[in-house]
This record gives sequence, C-alpha cells and structure tokens, in this order.
Amino acid sequence: MEDKDLYGKDLPAPPKDRNCERGALSAKFRVGALDYALGGHPLWEIFRTVYQMSKRPYVIGGLTLLVGYVTASIKHAQRPVSMNSLLSKT
Repeated sequence: MEDKDLYGKDLPAPPKDRNCERGALSAKFRVGALDYALGGHPLWEIFRTVYQMSKRPYVIGGLTLLVGYVTASIKHAQRPVSMNSLLSKT
C-alpha cells in the first residue's frame, strides 16, 4: 500500500522522532543507576557497557549506561537491599 491521501496525492514522510532516542538514553541512564543500587559489580558494568554499545543507540547508549552507574556510585545512591544480605549465602 502506497502512502496516498484521498485525492491520490503523495503524503509527506513523517518527521523522524528524536524523542524516542532521548527516552532510550534516559532509560539506559536509569538502568545504570539501578544496576548500582542492586549491587552490580563495576567490572560487570564495564562488560555490559561494551555489549550495549553494539545496540541502538550505538556507542552513546552504552556510555549512558556507564554514566548512570558511575553517577549513582559517586552520589552513594541508597540501595534498597543491604550489602550484607547480598553477600550472605542463605
């Protein structure tokens, strides 16, 4: 099916929405901060960052994930689970 209006004229292409990419970046930032809050190891986060660089949005998405993690660690974000319960083998 072609993009035509009722009179047979071609419809203009919809503008490319950049808000979805901004939303994806803010989501990656929040996920990085959540990784810190849930006790993710920094080395794991580095590997995860490299992997996420291969997904859209390329490179910047992975870096945003790492920035979220580092920002949370610098701010000493509150962790909903104590480190003792994460390390205990119950």
